[in-house]
Amino acid sequence: MSEPGPKQSEQDQWYFTYRSKQKGPATFKQLVNLAQSGKLDRLNCKVWKEGMAEWEPAYSVSGLFVTVSPYTRGGGLSVIEYFSRPQ
Repeated sequence: MSEPGPKQSEQDQWYFTYRSKQKGPATFKQLVNLAQSGKLDRLNCKVWKEGMAEWEPAYSVSGLFVTVSPYTRGGGLSVIEYFSRPQ
């Protein structure tokens, strides 16, 4: 199994690509809001924060995109949420 994506904290300043242009800084909460509004594309956007070796695809950041799974019932965790939760 691959390593989880970069960790986040409220103090981190994130940078991201939007329409092929670098944007930021933004908090993680702001990134989540952009993702929920559809302005941050999980496949075509990249993100970076201090401490990361290079820009990474937005989908690699745990917790950035909310995934609804048909396997989630009664408020339980989806398969993706289960495997991406901290150990």
